[in-house]
Amino acid sequence: MKNIIITGAASGIGRASAELLVKHGWHIGLLDINREALMELKDKIGEKNCDIRICDVTRSDELKTAIDGYVATAGQLDAIFNCAGIMDVAPFESIPLERHHLAIDINVRGVLDGFYFAFPHLKKRPQAWAVTMSSASSVYGIPSLANYSATKFWVKGITEALNIEWKQHGIHVTAVEPSFVRTPLLNGNDSKIIDSMGVNLQAEDIAKIVLKSLNSGKIHHVVGLKYGTMRLLRKLLPNACTAWLIRSLAGY
Repeated sequence: MKNIIITGAASGIGRASAELLVKHGWHIGLLDINREALMELKDKIGEKNCDIRICDVTRSDELKTAIDGYVATAGQLDAIFNCAGIMDVAPFESIPLERHHLAIDINVRGVLDGFYFAFPHLKKRPQAWAVTMSSASSVYGIPSLANYSATKFWVKGITEALNIEWKQHGIHVTAVEPSFVRTPLLNGNDSKIIDSMGVNLQAEDIAKIVLKSLNSGKIHHVVGLKYGTMRLLRKLLPNACTAWLIRSLAGY
């Protein structure tokens, strides 16, 4: 049996991934700040198939304790899925500064710390994986998603860099990059860019890609036809044309 830690496991893509991976023989370390939701998920997938760890990924000490504690119980760590994240959709200046800071703490620091604390355990395995949750918003800076988009640029960058660095340790680092997904992350968020791109993906769709990424040599797992087309156009078009396209899609 292989063991994986999933941050942000209590809902959305993290939860759907846990439910699917259990069916494929994985033991899951479920990490989240929401104790009640984790307990409900543990009951659903079976206590023998998982281990819950209540932690806030913005607190390095809590995340390290959770990761080390899970490995001490499970005996080994074959993979980590850094899934925890938040998103605010609104003009940059209308989002409270503390929310901007929180997005950076969860989407950036939470991923960095997840990598950092998982590494000593992952490198002990002959083959291991580190999966990140990137986004279509990393294709170009997205208005009304400026800070979130920037955090996903960071995720893409560290994924690519560590994919090169950690090959010597037998660790494959990869990113799952979907367009908008119907999860609680979208609750209360409405914008022209969401309407333009559409919300045609469910958490279960992304969970299937996460499973695929754990047996793949690809670095980027692009999900969604519109995003795939945008990614191709980004490579072909001059920056001015790309900016015009994004501005049109976002209603600016």
